[in-house]
Amino acid sequence: MAVEIRLDSPLPDALATKWKTFRKEFEQICSIHIPRWIHTVSQQVTLHGFCDASELAYASVIYAVQPQADGNTKVTLLVAKSRVAPLKPVSIPRLELNGALLLERLYATCKNIFKEYDVHLYLWTDSQVVLSWLSSHPRNWERYIANRTSEILDLVPADSCRYVPTKMNPAGIACRGLSPK
Repeated sequence: MAVEIRLDSPLPDALATKWKTFRKEFEQICSIHIPRWIHTVSQQVTLHGFCDASELAYASVIYAVQPQADGNTKVTLLVAKSRVAPLKPVSIPRLELNGALLLERLYATCKNIFKEYDVHLYLWTDSQVVLSWLSSHPRNWERYIANRTSEILDLVPADSCRYVPTKMNPAGIACRGLSPK
């Protein structure tokens, strides 16, 4: 629902309040720190990639999980990316598939970092439809789906694709938004 406001007119009170809240919360983003250095003594790394979509956006995130010398496990946010959904209406399952393709491309980019490691990858999605598409040969699907599933399956084996409940999917944050608080 668009509100038409002239450039030289004041914002309506409700919109002005939302804007002030947004600006105040946005300032807190500077306090968020995500360590980027990955250090491990183990040659084994498991990458867990999550993808999700909404009507507004689709996103992917990859975490590196590494066993440590003291027996603990270290989980590090490796990379995340999001895209705004196309203006042309697209079904949620197709947007979810775009999220899975984005995840595959992120993995293709970051796998070279771990070329000297024993790497295992798991692709997690909350879309049963996408899992169904990936579990079957791409030739069974129409061109849009076939092209994307084919590219994904060229790099990610179908048995590495898993289901995650929507509420546990960390990629959902980028699709639906989250306050820095």
